[in-house]
Amino acid sequence: MSVLYFFTEYYPFGDESMSEHAFLNNEINYLIDTFDHVVVVPTILPEPLPGETSFEVDTTLANLLKDKTKLEVFSSALKSGFFYKELISSLKKLNNTFNLKKVLNYTGRSRLVRDWLKSKLVSKNLKLEETLFYTFWNNEITLGISSVENTKVVSRAHGHDLYENYYGYLPCYKYNLKRLEKLFLVSQAAVNYLEEIYPDFTDKYKKQYLGVKKAKKRSEPSNDHLIRIVSCSYLIKRKRVDLIADGIAEFVKRYKRTLRWTHFGDGPEKEKIMEKVDAIPDGYIETRFMGNVENRIILNHYEEEPVDLFILTSEEEGGVPVVLQEAQAHGIPVIGTDAGGISEIVHDKVGVLLNKNPTPSETAKAINSVFTDQEYYLKMRKNSMQNWDVFFNEKKNYEQFSQILLKIARGENDHRQQNN
Repeated sequence: MSVLYFFTEYYPFGDESMSEHAFLNNEINYLIDTFDHVVVVPTILPEPLPGETSFEVDTTLANLLKDKTKLEVFSSALKSGFFYKELISSLKKLNNTFNLKKVLNYTGRSRLVRDWLKSKLVSKNLKLEETLFYTFWNNEITLGISSVENTKVVSRAHGHDLYENYYGYLPCYKYNLKRLEKLFLVSQAAVNYLEEIYPDFTDKYKKQYLGVKKAKKRSEPSNDHLIRIVSCSYLIKRKRVDLIADGIAEFVKRYKRTLRWTHFGDGPEKEKIMEKVDAIPDGYIETRFMGNVENRIILNHYEEEPVDLFILTSEEEGGVPVVLQEAQAHGIPVIGTDAGGISEIVHDKVGVLLNKNPTPSETAKAINSVFTDQEYYLKMRKNSMQNWDVFFNEKKNYEQFSQILLKIARGENDHRQQNN
């Protein structure tokens, strides 16, 4: 019997506006259809509790980790061989308290995870021959699970669990890579990055795009004088939503066009962004900041109201943002910055790819260029939907991914390397 243990951060707990739900509500059904038995293991238990699920949920690991004090976690680290290996191999990175605490927490938690799984194998009498352990984030949970003898472990990596040059020191990364059967990366940019940083493990890396559902209804363009722009992200510095505000301000100033900007998402940068919006002359812009909402609210907006353009101006992205995939699934042209895997979904046939650090003027010009040729604009809408279907169609991507996982569970992975 094929069994999948799927380790998440908090899914299926928490509310639908939390980002893991947007990722995993789609993927989980394909895993359930492929494996005989699926067990989802969250490591954090936020409210609210999930409703009835079609899969088993094991909360014992999350409860174990929650109940451990920092002192207990650090004490666990001092019993871990990985802690001492990391001290030796990454000594230059551990010259500050923050990084030292990070490696203590990482290796301490990984040892607790290892001990939890060893106990679980005994209590459940779990057979490992066709059991696969899949961690959605490549972190200390991955290290702990893969430390148990004869386990087959795969992981995904996205952003904060991948780009050390942007997010800072990532402890024990090479030990994770050494033990994994495969590391599935959500963009070619991520593959290229790891091949440069850790070239010894290139046979472990595989690009595997996420995907989104086919739209129930194609989005329609505006049929009046108003340009309707949508954006969706947390209001944090890394997402640079203030650049959208500056670009829109420049756009209405230069081209004297009126628009409605609808943004989904909230965060600490909201006040700063609203100040920029308030400075735009009256009569040119209407703004609607919708806050953090469930994903279905965003999709309903695309299907029930006209949307002319989607914009994302992130400074950094781990993969190919799902928000861009969803916009394209609805036939919406897109503008994005050349960060992470954005260039893998945004190009001149579907919108405008900005450089990584565009000015407000360049952003304004990009917005204007989308609407200068009506015939080509309508073609961009068609191209967006086609691009989604070829590269980011949930059904195609997750069916393929699930079958790859099943083959690994059955020991059919050509590149399997024994844990040591």
